[in-house]
Amino acid sequence: MRFDLEGTQKERPIRISGIVYNPFSGAGTWLRANLHCHLTRVKQDPQWPSTALKQYRSRGYDVVGGMCHDQVVTPEPVEGITVLPGAEISCGGHLLGLGISAIPESGAQGERVDTISAMIRRVKEAGGLTFLAHPFKSAYTWKELNAFCDAGLDGLEIVNSNVRGKGADTGRADQIWHNLLREGRRLTAVGGDDAHGPHEDIRESGWGGIPHTAFTGIWAKGRTPEAVLEALRHGCTYASEGPEFHSISVTENGKMEVRCSPCVACHFRSVGSEWGGDSAYSPDGRSDSDTFVFDFTRQGYRIRDSLVIILQDIHGRRAWTSPIRTDIAITEENA
Repeated sequence: MRFDLEGTQKERPIRISGIVYNPFSGAGTWLRANLHCHLTRVKQDPQWPSTALKQYRSRGYDVVGGMCHDQVVTPEPVEGITVLPGAEISCGGHLLGLGISAIPESGAQGERVDTISAMIRRVKEAGGLTFLAHPFKSAYTWKELNAFCDAGLDGLEIVNSNVRGKGADTGRADQIWHNLLREGRRLTAVGGDDAHGPHEDIRESGWGGIPHTAFTGIWAKGRTPEAVLEALRHGCTYASEGPEFHSISVTENGKMEVRCSPCVACHFRSVGSEWGGDSAYSPDGRSDSDTFVFDFTRQGYRIRDSLVIILQDIHGRRAWTSPIRTDIAITEENA
C-alpha cells in the first residue's frame, strides 16, 4: 500500500510518504501449523504418527511439519491435515529442514559453524527450507548466527514450547531474531511445540494451567504442501505462544489495522529506527481488545526499513509477525 500524507513528528508538521509491502494482504487464508513435530513411532503409542495428526486436526491445526531426528518420515495421510516432509538434522546443532525428500550429505567436518552452514546450503540446493531449532537453547555465538545467515538460513524458531516448559526457559529467541533483523537479515519467524510423542502430550503444554503451546500462523494461497512452502519462503508467517492474528491491513490514509484474538497490547516495533516504534493498548489498558491501529501520520517517523507486529495477551503470551518491509520518507513541512 502506497500513501503520501500530511503528518506530525512530535507536533512538528511533516510530509510522510512511502510504501508498506504487506505480505498478509491479497488472496489467501490463515493456516495454523506446527512445523516441529516428531512423527516417528514410539513405544507408548505404536500408532503415534496417526494419533498425533488426528489430535492436531481436532485442535484446529491445518499443517504439520513431520520431523524425526536425522530421518525424513512419510506418515499415513489424515484428512484435513497437510504434512510437510522434513527432518530435524543433527549437524553440530539442530536444523529444521522442510520440503526435502532426503537428508543431503553436507560434506563438511570441523567446527559446528562449518557443519551447520554446509547443511543449510545443501538443503537449499535440494529445494528445501531451513530454520534453526531452539536457537537460544543451542547457545550460538553472534559470529555463528551471521555465518548461518550468509549460508542462506530462512528463519528462526522464535518460540519452542517444549523447551520453554523445561529447564531454564530457553525456548524463546525473539531478541536474538530481532537483533539479526537489525543487521539486515530477513529471517522468517516460526514456532513449534517440538512434541516427541504421547509422553510429551500436545494437549497439556502449559504452566500454572495457562496453555503455552507454540505454533506458526501461515498466510497461504492454498493448503497444498507447495502453497504452504511458498508462503514460508516469502515470510507470510507469525510465530505464537497463543495469540492469533486475524488480519493485517493498511489503508490509503496511513492506518495499519490489526485484528486479532483478544489481547491487551499490540507493539509495532521498528527494525531499523532508533525511535523503536510504538505500542497500542486496549482502551482501559487492562481488558482485552480485538483491534489495534498504528497511525503512520502520527507515528510513522518511528519506522525504518521494516517493522514486526507483536501481540500480547493478558497472560503475557506473545505472537510475532515475520518482518514487514516498509519504504518511508519524511519531509519537514515549511522547511
